[in-house]
Amino acid sequence: MSFEVLLSNGSPRPLRVSPEQSLPTEEFRICTLDLSHTGHLRGSEGEHKDDLLVDELAMQTRGLKVEFFGFDVPRLSPASMAKLVRLPALAEVSSISIGSPSLDDSMIAELGNLTKLKAAHLQPGLKATGKTLGQLCGLMQLTILNGVGLTPQGLAELQRLPRLEHLNCSGLSFTAAHAATLSKVKLKSLV
Repeated sequence: MSFEVLLSNGSPRPLRVSPEQSLPTEEFRICTLDLSHTGHLRGSEGEHKDDLLVDELAMQTRGLKVEFFGFDVPRLSPASMAKLVRLPALAEVSSISIGSPSLDDSMIAELGNLTKLKAAHLQPGLKATGKTLGQLCGLMQLTILNGVGLTPQGLAELQRLPRLEHLNCSGLSFTAAHAATLSKVKLKSLV
């Protein structure tokens, strides 16, 4: 694993830190966490690569606090998603971006465990309908939601998100049922 840090002293260029280097002594933010070397991860039969990646992420972020987290994997299991959102490093994450063709409604519901979440940028699979979005109603700071595949029933769940202001569901084919349901959701912006 390697990562880039932005120093609080205003240093304009990120400093790349690899495992053999010590961390900077001054305050810093991690701007990119590179886990690309994890392509070699192998587990026992039945253990999926995404599970191993989440385990590796847990180990490599031990003691860190992450504000923004982006995760793009070809396959993500519900068990991995449950582990991912419970990582101590993500306890105070305010913005998350998750892309996976296997991201479904049950995994979207897991985001409810990220109590500081303000923005969710999701690239779900075709099985996502948005029907579990109401389970995020405990996220009192969630104001931005991007990229969720929504059925009219899923759109209705948005009414349960108390602070949602901005919704981006571009690429979604709207029907009259979508429009009727969406007219009941109070938003500042819709894309």
